[in-house]
Amino acid sequence: MEIQLDNLTLKQFMQLKKINANEKNYESKIEYYSDILQVALNKSADEIEGLDIHEFKKLANEFNLTNITISTIENEFKYDGQVYITSASNNEFQFKVKEIQNLEKIIKNEDTEAEIAAIIWREKGEDGKPINDFSTEGIYKRKEIFHNHMTLKYLMPYMDKLVTYLTQK
Repeated sequence: MEIQLDNLTLKQFMQLKKINANEKNYESKIEYYSDILQVALNKSADEIEGLDIHEFKKLANEFNLTNITISTIENEFKYDGQVYITSASNNEFQFKVKEIQNLEKIIKNEDTEAEIAAIIWREKGEDGKPINDFSTEGIYKRKEIFHNHMTLKYLMPYMDKLVTYLTQK
């Protein structure tokens, strides 16, 4: 078993954030890491509790939310026959004004990763560029898809750029 952080879905990532935020409420580190490993490895409690203690410790030591680093900017995400793209090209990305306007509205809320993805990632238009659908319905539809199916490798580079933008403005 190996933890592949860049392959976590946004849903798993948000679950891990909640577990991490409540770490002090756990009675033991084993309980805390058991919950983390269940989510990160997509395994049942019985499967995690059935691990050899050395394997459990190895996996627990491997895991750290702060060690997620993804350097390649992905520009195409496919789900159910639909292609979603960003305005990135040649591993470079600049936010569009409409993206920033929408992002600034939601950024102070918790668990906004899927909604952020829904603003940055949009359906590919016939012209090969992302469509400009920032409607509430369009964002909601994409958010639901990305929440369960998009992995961190697609979103993290954009989150890094967003944090940089917000801290430098």
